[in-house]
Amino acid sequence: MVTAVSLSIRQQVKYWAVQETVCNMGSANGGNVWLSPGTIRLRGNRRTLDAVEAVHTLLLQGHREIPDPCRHAGAQNHLRCGILGDVKACISCCRSFMGLEKRMSTCTEIVRPMIMGVVNVTPDSFSDGGRFSTSTGIDHQACIEQGLALVQQGASILDIGGEASSFHRPGVVPVPADQQIHRVVPVIHGLAASLGELPKTDPAVLISVDTRCSAVAQAAISAGAGMINDTSAGEHDPDMFPLAARTGCFVVLMHMWVESPQHPPLARENICADVFGYLQQRAKAAMEAGIVRDRILLDPGLGFGKATEDNWRILSHIDQLVDCGFPVVLGASRKRFLSTIIPDGASDTWEQRDMATALVTGLAAQRGVLVHRVHNVGLAAMALRVNARCRGV
Repeated sequence: MVTAVSLSIRQQVKYWAVQETVCNMGSANGGNVWLSPGTIRLRGNRRTLDAVEAVHTLLLQGHREIPDPCRHAGAQNHLRCGILGDVKACISCCRSFMGLEKRMSTCTEIVRPMIMGVVNVTPDSFSDGGRFSTSTGIDHQACIEQGLALVQQGASILDIGGEASSFHRPGVVPVPADQQIHRVVPVIHGLAASLGELPKTDPAVLISVDTRCSAVAQAAISAGAGMINDTSAGEHDPDMFPLAARTGCFVVLMHMWVESPQHPPLARENICADVFGYLQQRAKAAMEAGIVRDRILLDPGLGFGKATEDNWRILSHIDQLVDCGFPVVLGASRKRFLSTIIPDGASDTWEQRDMATALVTGLAAQRGVLVHRVHNVGLAAMALRVNARCRGV
């Protein structure tokens, strides 16, 4: 059953609970606006539409309980912008509450090497799954603090994920969208609020959501994310590309092949042509769906269904993917293939793989890779600084 939420723009805005996606909002002059997915029917003047659109789009979408935007914006006494009929003030307060102005002023282009720090809000990710789990669930505050620590270490992008993507490992299964939302949205909302209080950086810190589901991406964007990191390159959910086009956020398209413990990946003769060609096809599909070219990033998906030697071959020819004209994201961090360069007799630890990751980061940056997705941000940031100094930057 659809539950309608009604309010008068002249009434003081208190708390709103969104039960379904259809909202009937009474206007100050008696006109009504009905909102449903993809449809808007309205009666009333333009001021009413502007206010209702601001409230609905900036507050209700993706949120179950919304506090008073004017009070949240810091007014000493309740502004009562609706009662005063000041639509412009109402819209301003709504934007302030949702952090829209902060998001609009975040990273607008990716043109130089950046570190993407990983924050896995999962119990089963391959290297740090369960790190933020407690007996009662996810410790969202610990995740927020970890994200802020990664920024201090040099991360310009924070990638927040609520679903482990290594489905070939025993016990790792797809996570329903509502559970992913429960995991990642409080973290993204908390990070967006905390980052807004920090001194501005250049480039500004961008929050990414690691998901294949458009419903999760929509909730994350409403909470403050500006990038979708889709390991399926938009193939898992047909609504992902339209969402990215509509919101104007960045989208990472990653290549992956399915693998299983019973059938480990075999080396492929034309690995680079296969992977790079697929990514170009998905980028074309994304642009045909309305996504602006400079919002698309490509990730070759190291370790996802690829044999050890094929990962190294992709790395050795990564400049070919760079030459396609899209920013490249590289996720070599702690991947299994890195263990092949650990000295004989040394333990295969995360520390060893982090050092190998840092070496790969520096070399990949020399070849034009711009976004480096890592777990150990400090080491990777040092590798980028060494690379920059060697280039005289």
